[in-house]
Amino acid sequence: MTAIDPTARIPRTVRLRGMVLDWWRRLRALPLAVTILLVFGVWLTANITINAPTFALDGTWQNSLDWAYLTGKQFGTDVDFTYGPFAFLDLVSILSLRLLVPVLVASVVSAFFLAFVAWKLTRRWLQRLPAALVVTLVMLPAISAADQFSTRILILAVMCAIGFRVGAIDIRWHSSVTVVLAIVSALTVEDKFSNGTLAVGTVVLIAALCGEGAVGRRILTAVSALAVVAASIVVFWLVAGQNLAHLVPWISSSLQLTSGYDEAMATEDTTLVYQYGLLVVLGAVLVVLACLRRGSSKIILLVFVAWVLVVALRLGFTRHDLGHTAQSFTLLLIACLGVGLTRQMWLTLSVVLISAVAVLPASAVYFQFVNPLTVARTSVDAAHAVLSKGYRAVLLANAASAGQAIYGLPRPVVAAVKGKTVHIDPFDANVAWAYSLKWHPAPVFQTYAAFTPALDRINSDALRKPGGPQVVLRSTLVAIDQRNAMWETPQYMQTLVCDFTPTVSTPRWQVLSKSTNRCGHEAELSTQRFGAGQQIAVPAAPDSHYMVVAHFALDNSPLNWMATEVFKPISIVTVSTDQGDYRLPRAHAGGPLILTVPAAAGWQPQFGGSTHVTHLKVSVSGLVTFSAIRVTDGG
Repeated sequence: MTAIDPTARIPRTVRLRGMVLDWWRRLRALPLAVTILLVFGVWLTANITINAPTFALDGTWQNSLDWAYLTGKQFGTDVDFTYGPFAFLDLVSILSLRLLVPVLVASVVSAFFLAFVAWKLTRRWLQRLPAALVVTLVMLPAISAADQFSTRILILAVMCAIGFRVGAIDIRWHSSVTVVLAIVSALTVEDKFSNGTLAVGTVVLIAALCGEGAVGRRILTAVSALAVVAASIVVFWLVAGQNLAHLVPWISSSLQLTSGYDEAMATEDTTLVYQYGLLVVLGAVLVVLACLRRGSSKIILLVFVAWVLVVALRLGFTRHDLGHTAQSFTLLLIACLGVGLTRQMWLTLSVVLISAVAVLPASAVYFQFVNPLTVARTSVDAAHAVLSKGYRAVLLANAASAGQAIYGLPRPVVAAVKGKTVHIDPFDANVAWAYSLKWHPAPVFQTYAAFTPALDRINSDALRKPGGPQVVLRSTLVAIDQRNAMWETPQYMQTLVCDFTPTVSTPRWQVLSKSTNRCGHEAELSTQRFGAGQQIAVPAAPDSHYMVVAHFALDNSPLNWMATEVFKPISIVTVSTDQGDYRLPRAHAGGPLILTVPAAAGWQPQFGGSTHVTHLKVSVSGLVTFSAIRVTDGG
């Protein structure tokens, strides 16, 4: 006779309350020393650093996302980036108490659950006190070093998945845990889209593989989890003050940003090649630990191991540098400790050492997370920022003064943009905040992030439309990852030439004012096929009123295409010209890539006016079409 699960008849809210009460009773029964350690661990993990606006590359987009939310910008129409309206959960900002309070609550609640699930996992193979030490001094500081709320939720979801499969979490709580994780993962989607989708994928695996029942019931559970995610995304979107009509465009743009990131932003730090070896070793350890389990759970656990490795690869090795790999190896460390068994203690301890080799170099500040004095100072600063409006005002005033000193806008430039809607090019959006300008950005406001032709078109259309920015404030040419600043978002760059006219130019800043379209039709000059490394002569412009552009159709091997779709390209495309050597993302190769800026454009050399490419070489073969576009002097 099949036993009937009595909890199946209990409403889910009652079961969830019962689960929380059960956790609370278990925590109260812990010895004092263990309790103190775990409370300290929660404090370590919940500790947040309050940031005043900064003005380096990352600082400017972080502050701008928070400012966009506070000023009512609509994500999906006004702003498109790899983060959403709840980005402030990852990017702790002092701009407003509206941002600080939810961050504080989310940090404390997530820290509690991370500590509890980590405790449940380690208690399977360690006694109480050693388990508390491992959780407090190894697992939680490593998670804190991962530094983002969205990453912590992803790690929590992976920990719960492992917990169900190894028996650390009671199967009775499967339904309630799945619902809670589905809701939180939906929030994470609107925080950082890429991490959120990985968290949702983990929740679907938990729903389908960790429960009980026939295949049909498991599929229904997974579909139900997705329905909870979808409903929660809508609710959170409305809570953030976003228009429901903009949700689908935001998701579409976010998918473009996520898919285009793999090729456009892929980097490889050759000094970190050894980390691939560590990744393989830890993956092998996870597989061995999973295979040592008995029964049918072994296969499902291996599925989760494969998923963990995919997530680790995506988190840390697309843009392969120290900061990103810290998240990957933290995830692997937690997964290995979660799967560890007493009989294989030597194997589990070796995991800690291997992970430490990988994590510690990637997180030079790791030990600040276990230093009570450092944590205490940070906590006091955070409390001061939350409780004192005057303290926040002083920090913001100091930051604005620092920004003005860094950017140094001359008076003619300020006069030309003050009172007008302005977009900042290419990525110093914090200029608008520092000078209290009427910020009206092109949606992908960090122009290097318009990774695909669709995103490029969104930016170009935003500049052209009647309600677009009245002026564009440009700094001197600069690009990331050895890319060509004149080839970033090609359609957008052509729009700057054709639909805007220079009105003020200084050695560092240029103001472009909206004008009528001053470009004629594009006329083809020549088309030719070329081999890899072959020198290509660029046709001369008919006269000084013509802009010369190129459109490339680059050949791609099936292997490189597949590698790009799954992970990142095997090799990048480089273009050598008489003005320099540049990396060219394939998505931008279709152009129009500006090779000659005509004198009629009125651009000074430091803003691209000296662009005049006469010959070039491409590292791969393909087809190129050169065209000329007449530019008039009029505004």
